[in-house]
Amino acid sequence: MLRKHKRNLSLMAVVLGALLIAACGSGSDTTPDNMVAATVNGKKIMLSEVERVIQQQMQGKQSELSAHDLAQARLTVLDKLIQREVLYQRAEQEKLLPTEEQITTAINQQKQQSAGDQRAAGQVRRQDHDQRSRSRRLLQR
Repeated sequence: MLRKHKRNLSLMAVVLGALLIAACGSGSDTTPDNMVAATVNGKKIMLSEVERVIQQQMQGKQSELSAHDLAQARLTVLDKLIQREVLYQRAEQEKLLPTEEQITTAINQQKQQSAGDQRAAGQVRRQDHDQRSRSRRLLQR
């Protein structure tokens, strides 16, 4: 099983390497900003997006990874981005995505709830302070 897993990882690394080499050797302006890593039903997932996620996850420590591990991380991120795009497109097709108005309403409701929570926390702190003050006065008598 371990041998099969290593073989799959090696194959994925080779495929990713071949894709990167092919993209770099195309002769056109190929920076991560304009290199397409994958296309999902016509929607492009750019290599810059893959690199941005890697940067966030690794917090700038990609240089500590071996070339194989970095290639594996890129493949994993790309796979997750593809899955996310497929799910988004499916939700859009099924009309499950919220409208801008629904999003705005939800944000405003959360803001109101947060403000209410802060007011309640303030009241609890004041009541706690009042209770401690009363306790101190009773102890001083």
